[in-house]
Amino acid sequence: IRPEHPKLEVDERTVPVELLPMIQTTQALLVRIDEELARQRRLTADVAHDLRTPLAGVRTLLEVCLRRDRSSPEYTETISQALAALHQTSTMLDNVLTLSRLDADAEQPHLQDVEVAPIIRSAIEAVSPQAAQRGVTIWHDPATQDDARSGKVQTDPTYMMKILINLLGLLLGFALLA
Repeated sequence: IRPEHPKLEVDERTVPVELLPMIQTTQALLVRIDEELARQRRLTADVAHDLRTPLAGVRTLLEVCLRRDRSSPEYTETISQALAALHQTSTMLDNVLTLSRLDADAEQPHLQDVEVAPIIRSAIEAVSPQAAQRGVTIWHDPATQDDARSGKVQTDPTYMMKILINLLGLLLGFALLA
């Protein structure tokens, strides 16, 4: 069995019938292990690709900035753009770390009754600078919320905030395509 591609190579015709269930169970387990390894390889490749883009952007900004003398406002603008890209990269790394911890069961959500409106407002505030740069306005009208649960849900507020910020960030990305 090779670690990089686990597979049990057994000709079942040559095995005593009493051992077949054990061999089939082992083969099924190795298939699941191989699928998990493939999933992890895809995730690693996706993360590497997603991190490369903002880092390449920062490098390009700084290299272009250094090619000639610039005015103070131009330097400030370049530094602001580089910081925004680094913030995006940091957010991606935080998300990957959270996913990794959840996947390994090292971190469990702490469920509690949570007011939805304040978390939505905080998430909107967190992405508002990005939205403003793109000419997008985001708002939340608590009056449109479903009153059946009085605006409360059973959730982990930290994860809910991360999910909303990620969702709003994706929507901002789609707004650029529209």
